[in-house]
Amino acid sequence: PRAGGAPAAAGVNVDLRRFDPADAAACLRGKHVMILGESTTRDLYGAFADVAGLRANIRGCMNSGGRAKPICHRTVASADNETRVSFQFLSSSNASREMEVTRSLVGYGAPA
Repeated sequence: PRAGGAPAAAGVNVDLRRFDPADAAACLRGKHVMILGESTTRDLYGAFADVAGLRANIRGCMNSGGRAKPICHRTVASADNETRVSFQFLSSSNASREMEVTRSLVGYGAPA
């Protein structure tokens, strides 16, 4: 059984590792990680970016107010722009309006 007593899926071996900030930053170096989700995922994005040594601003990042308000998204980058972590708040998955923001974030491509 895994943590919490839940059995692992047949044939699946799960190893969990806690990263310290230096290891997390080294693992992410040269990558652009994109996280999409709702408020719980937004909080995980903030924690993930913090562990990697990036300071993410997650305050007020929600999609409310209908089409009149912009879709919330955030991107934080290392000082040398080698590493980026992006978050997009999804209030309704696959909404055309939200997918346009996703396309623009993915358009950043891999860090140079």
